[in-house]
Amino acid sequence: MNPTRNSELRWFSVIHEEVVREFEKKHGAELNELWVLLKGGTGNCLAPNWTKDDVAFNVSQIVTLQRGRYDKASFQQRLAPLKYSLQEPTLSYFESIKQGIIAAEKVSGSCKALLASLLALDGEHIDGFMTALHKALEQSKSSVFRGDYMEILQTISGLITGVEACKIALILSTGQTVEKKTRGRPSSQYVSVAMDAARLWEDMTNRSAVTPKGHKNPDGNTAASQPSTQFIHLLLKMVESRITLKETMTAIRHALPVIKRLQTLQGPNNESLHRLISRVVEQGE
Repeated sequence: MNPTRNSELRWFSVIHEEVVREFEKKHGAELNELWVLLKGGTGNCLAPNWTKDDVAFNVSQIVTLQRGRYDKASFQQRLAPLKYSLQEPTLSYFESIKQGIIAAEKVSGSCKALLASLLALDGEHIDGFMTALHKALEQSKSSVFRGDYMEILQTISGLITGVEACKIALILSTGQTVEKKTRGRPSSQYVSVAMDAARLWEDMTNRSAVTPKGHKNPDGNTAASQPSTQFIHLLLKMVESRITLKETMTAIRHALPVIKRLQTLQGPNNESLHRLISRVVEQGE
């Protein structure tokens, strides 16, 4: 083995162990529950190729990342070096994502209206429009809208496609939606965590997370009927200790359709995300 590569592996092993030990100090009880669940109560190990340290390390990556997403102060602190401020400084990480989805919808609609307006111009007005546009852009260093009339129409059309792709990519990657509330399934702020936890469950066990169901214990409390639901619930509790099983089940019910849609769209060849998004936009899916 290459000496440099060997050194890198040893260094990663040290970091891996430090991360695991530090995480175990905070979440030892929850990790033990996860490990017992994965080992199986009847000797039927659900994750035969995973060690307890492997489980702890991967869970710690999800928990640490997701905690930062749900902490408004951490989110604002992360934005500070970028010299970027939200229109509404009190927005949380996921609220800002939803704001972006809404903005993409509005921009797309506005651009479509603009494109329709430009397409409706007659020859005389097209000439006047181009003269006025180039005059207005004289002081700008931007190269956008510097072409002829047809190139400008193509630029706006491309912008519509790009903005709609951004909207779809935000939804598929984060699990966030902005549908109006109905009498159906309640919304959930933990969809992103549930998606990550469900993917980790599948990686560990080679089994898909299933639609959650609960049952009543003798003490009257609801308990998870499926190992995948219990696994996701334990992981979510490390992110938000006060989360209830009912809230976890709601998050899973929102997360699973997003994961399934993404897997279906990717297809058997696991096409790249940019090709996937392009196809969704083209097909209007």
